[in-house]
Amino acid sequence: MSDEPGPVEFAVVDAGGATALRGRSRPWPRRPDPASGLVVHVLEFSALTRPGEYRIRAGAADSHPFRVDERVHDALAADALAFFRSMRCRHAGDVAVAAWTGPDQERLYPGWRMPGAVDVSGGWYDAGDYGKYVVSGAIAAWQLLAVADPAPPAPVLAECRWQLDWLLRMQVPAGDPLAGTAFHRVHGTTWSPRPGRPEDDPTERVLHRPSTTATLHLAAVAARGARAFAWRTRTTRPGCWPRPAPRTPPRTATPTCSPRTTAARSAAAPTPTTTPQTTSTGPRPSCTWPPGRPGSRRRSARRRGTPPTPSTPPGSTTTGSPPRPDSTWRSPRAGCPIATACAARSSRRPSGSSGSRPGSRGSSPTTRRRATTGAPPGAS
Repeated sequence: MSDEPGPVEFAVVDAGGATALRGRSRPWPRRPDPASGLVVHVLEFSALTRPGEYRIRAGAADSHPFRVDERVHDALAADALAFFRSMRCRHAGDVAVAAWTGPDQERLYPGWRMPGAVDVSGGWYDAGDYGKYVVSGAIAAWQLLAVADPAPPAPVLAECRWQLDWLLRMQVPAGDPLAGTAFHRVHGTTWSPRPGRPEDDPTERVLHRPSTTATLHLAAVAARGARAFAWRTRTTRPGCWPRPAPRTPPRTATPTCSPRTTAARSAAAPTPTTTPQTTSTGPRPSCTWPPGRPGSRRRSARRRGTPPTPSTPPGSTTTGSPPRPDSTWRSPRAGCPIATACAARSSRRPSGSSGSRPGSRGSSPTTRRRATTGAPPGAS
């Protein structure tokens, strides 16, 4: 602040009195400032980046000391949370508060009656008075829960729990025609005398009629709180995790298969319309196969009393049924390096095995090539 109409020389000095930066102020264009009613100047010293404690000196006046540091606001979060704790309700009489009655209540809420008293202890005071409002209190709790969504720190959750417990107590008790809705607020019939401590408040505290606005705010913040506490429970209880990863293998994974399984599935593969290439210089082809479960088909046919559908085409024989694939397994298509290697190993099996399975030693090289590439019989 300065009454000077023009710029003012200033200096930023460190704790030892040494000058760290000099500059000239910029008078605020509106004199006086409408917000403060004072004549103010703007000081620019953003170039000062060295951490430390400083003062601003203009003429013979020094400012209060301040710090320059990258983490200068670290304590602000703890101070803000401490404010909510200082606003906790300490009215002993809130354990049994009755609904508002009398001429003023009849004028504001005509026709509304509620017998008995309700425990509405806890919660935060609204502002400078000792009232507790569901709408503004729910908004404050919602914003506090959003500090580190989806898992706020434990101190934040503990403070929010204090407010959420009170909000749940503000529901109309069962048996009332408006049961489940929320009282709009709990407040004194008159303003509390100030200054004064909450426990010394002499005013009569009453409940105000339930409202749709309060009910919707309570439902929203209760749902938000439920998600936050459920996340906290899953991440802190041994053996529990926030969300299991999907049990799906990566797309780039190539299934491994035995020679017997590969030969059996190659024989049972549907006939392609075109002959694929046996070798490829491009990317590795994907392995796809319609998901089939021969064992499941046989069991289903047995239950229906009908003969099972063969899992291999006529004319081909296998020594044993192929293993049941799971829902994510896919048999290799022609050109798959694994299928080619398996077929090559199968062709080296010792002679004497029964059947004319493609790829056996008794088969011709042409037959083995067709079994590997998936070409239909007779194709050249």
